[in-house]
Amino acid sequence: MACGIPVVTTKVGGIPEAISNNYNGLMLDSLSKDAISKAVEQVLMDSSLRRRLSQEALRTIQEKYSWKISVDRYIKLLSSLI
Repeated sequence: MACGIPVVTTKVGGIPEAISNNYNGLMLDSLSKDAISKAVEQVLMDSSLRRRLSQEALRTIQEKYSWKISVDRYIKLLSSLI
């Protein structure tokens, strides 16, 4: 996402916190090879979708997961533990 690459993923771990389906990535319900290949093909064939997902993915990273934001969150967390 930080490289502006469209993301195709599934709903595992913390990924749903970062990816909104059809906004900044494609979120699949299953890990089947058919679902993955269709989603990847969709991104490759649709330049408008690819561009939009890439731009929103990069924006998400910059607004929510930049180094400064991440460091500030860790400092706040560590301060709360002391």
